[in-house]
Amino acid sequence: MHDHPVHAAGGSFPVMTIDDPVPNERSAEDDELASNGEQVTARLEELPEIAISFVVEPKTAADAAKPLALNWLSSAVDMLYLAGNAIETGAQLDPRSKLAIETVRRHFHTDKRRRSIFELEAVRLVEANFRLMLRYLNMSDSIFQSADDETAAKSTRGYFGSGFTVAAYTYSMKAIFFTSDFPPIGPKCKAAVMIHQLAHFIDSRIRDIAGNSGPAYDRLDFDTALFNVHCYPNFAANATPPYLDERFGISKPNV
Repeated sequence: MHDHPVHAAGGSFPVMTIDDPVPNERSAEDDELASNGEQVTARLEELPEIAISFVVEPKTAADAAKPLALNWLSSAVDMLYLAGNAIETGAQLDPRSKLAIETVRRHFHTDKRRRSIFELEAVRLVEANFRLMLRYLNMSDSIFQSADDETAAKSTRGYFGSGFTVAAYTYSMKAIFFTSDFPPIGPKCKAAVMIHQLAHFIDSRIRDIAGNSGPAYDRLDFDTALFNVHCYPNFAANATPPYLDERFGISKPNV
């Protein structure tokens, strides 16, 4: 099982309802009650989205976040296919092909290989992983599940300590669980977390190795990058127009 720590605090907010019947004749007490009701309504409207979103079922939030993750994964597959064809045919000077190869190398370091395989084979291995992730995301109804805070804390205790909860965690080739810490995070963070977990899902060897940025990430070789879970959401976002190298995830929970 693999999971991703969440730095935002977990918790839940009560669902509040206000009944304010309007009688034919209003007394001073009625007016005061109505005023209080209006004030509570105003306070509810002023609550940040992050607070209200705690009442959303985690799996429902994951289902709503799927379109962006699907777009990123589809873009990743397209770019990998283009990069592979450019390497195979030698057409690497075309601007689109050049961009594709540079982006693949930035995250998966296919030009730095320890094992004796050609770069084309390395690119095709990464492409196969993304195609598998895309396939399983399209089958998410049988994979995505909600986990309550108590279950999530128990399931991840061996990784993060007692009582710590996470946005999502995975049992490879079995299920991806989303917790109450998932609904409040931003849409790009959700997509990144989802792709992160899908990478864990398709292969238990894909794990947290070198973070998602910094010298350790930049020094990876292909054989290590292939199994560094952070390379997958980073590349998928970078492969999507406008092709910016913006790295999303729990480090940017509000994006």
